[in-house]
Amino acid sequence: LPQMARAVLWAALAVVVVQSALGGWVSTNYAVLACTGFPSCQGNWWPHMEFRAGFELWRELGKTGAGEHIGFGALTAIHYTHRMAAVVALAAIGLASWHLRRSPALRPQSRWLAGLAVWQLVTGVSNVVLGWPLLAAVSHTGGAAALIVVLTWALAASRAATATVSSSQFTATGQSA
Repeated sequence: LPQMARAVLWAALAVVVVQSALGGWVSTNYAVLACTGFPSCQGNWWPHMEFRAGFELWRELGKTGAGEHIGFGALTAIHYTHRMAAVVALAAIGLASWHLRRSPALRPQSRWLAGLAVWQLVTGVSNVVLGWPLLAAVSHTGGAAALIVVLTWALAASRAATATVSSSQFTATGQSA
């Protein structure tokens, strides 16, 4: 597997880990219901958002650092950030899947990544438009974990595939392994 493809896999894993953390932040703050429409949010493409309050990490759950209840603008910022990052995550997963598809040994991981990307899109949108049903929420969280597992599997398999190719090239040049 070319070095560029491994770099894409590492980048996709990093993006998915960050996106999973954002998803956890959405869930922890009950921010999924801040945007009930799709693809717009509250009827706008850029609704009112309070990023500073939404991403204040050291605070009591549901409260600001000053002890006041977290505002709707903060919840919207949390939700919308996860939604915008999903576009980046889907692109990274798509690119990783495309790179893996080019290697016969890594096609199963490519198919899994593509399928899980679709799964995440469907369950994520379902959470929004159906009002956060438990099945969609749990399925979306499970899909995020599965993406991390499959990307890790792909990285391990790509390392093994690269080592096998390097070893066969080394032997083919007439040098013993």
